[in-house]
Amino acid sequence: TKKIPDVPIILYGKDFWEPLDEYFRKIFLRPGLETISEEDLNLYVITDNDDEVLELIKNAEVRGDISSRHHLG
Repeated sequence: TKKIPDVPIILYGKDFWEPLDEYFRKIFLRPGLETISEEDLNLYVITDNDDEVLELIKNAEVRGDISSRHHLG
């Protein structure tokens, strides 16, 4: 809906998430019955790779002013 800036959505654990991704592609992208766009399925990354997760997080755009976050103490 483009109501918030893009953030990395990381689905960790290919064995768990890939069957769900296949289901989304099979059901939601049926020709003539598309309920989402293929672009929507690119909003997340499915991985088992710790280094990839770290890179996705490090390269993500910073959202908001971090100085305004709650501080402990």
